[in-house]
Amino acid sequence: MIRLVVNGDDFGMTASISQGIVRAYRDGILTSCSILGNCEAFGTHVALLQAAPGIGVGIHLALVGGRPVLPPSCIRSLVDKRGMFPQSWLSAVVQMSRMRQEEIIREFDTQILRALNHGLVLDHLDTHCHLGCLPRIRYAVGVLSKRYGLPALRCIQKPSLGQCLRRPRRAIAAAGLRALDYFAYCQIPENDVHSWGFIEFGHLDENTIVALLTSLPPGNHEIICHPGDVEKAGHRNTGWHHDMRQVEVAALTSPLVSALIIRRQISLCRWSDLRAVV
Repeated sequence: MIRLVVNGDDFGMTASISQGIVRAYRDGILTSCSILGNCEAFGTHVALLQAAPGIGVGIHLALVGGRPVLPPSCIRSLVDKRGMFPQSWLSAVVQMSRMRQEEIIREFDTQILRALNHGLVLDHLDTHCHLGCLPRIRYAVGVLSKRYGLPALRCIQKPSLGQCLRRPRRAIAAAGLRALDYFAYCQIPENDVHSWGFIEFGHLDENTIVALLTSLPPGNHEIICHPGDVEKAGHRNTGWHHDMRQVEVAALTSPLVSALIIRRQISLCRWSDLRAVV
């Protein structure tokens, strides 16, 4: 049997991204989302979830981009002089050596409590920009995974030869994250959910999703995606293949994709559903 979580990352980054994720759930195959732990107007984005009853919800724990939830004076090793997180994955990696473990745990814990205090029932943890593959971050997530009883390990899949040829930079990055995962597995027991979509990031159109669904073997899987609607004029650009967010919504709501799910008898799940059977 193939069980599949289709998770929309970055819920809460902007209203348009949140609306696109809701649409991909309501009209397509998306089953789950991860709300950005430090997003602005948190309550407003939580209210949008009322249009998606039954969607799985987790926390996208953030140490990159924007402001922390805690006062910057409480977590000085995580922020710059302006009280802001590093603005990119690379910047965070460069600063990782000075980030204090207890401050990482404290900020992540506050992001989780923020969601719980808004009435969200969480079923998973993950990290913004895949920082969870770094051993120091993985340890912090592991502590909180045990504290709250939530699954938290994304197992990035080994790139195939075809993926290496089509998208060599993402394939090299995936290989690097897998290597980091190897050193971090001692912090969180590995689960049996295989996460796809990292290498395909920025190219997750209908054809790519069809190819992923066609190749899934029996077992438990997750497709990581980043859908979103068109940003309104004057709103900030969300960077990183911004236009592809709309393409992903179209792919996730494609009748062809839905028909393939039925034909292959793929069981669409939330993380909470997987926990009930593993």
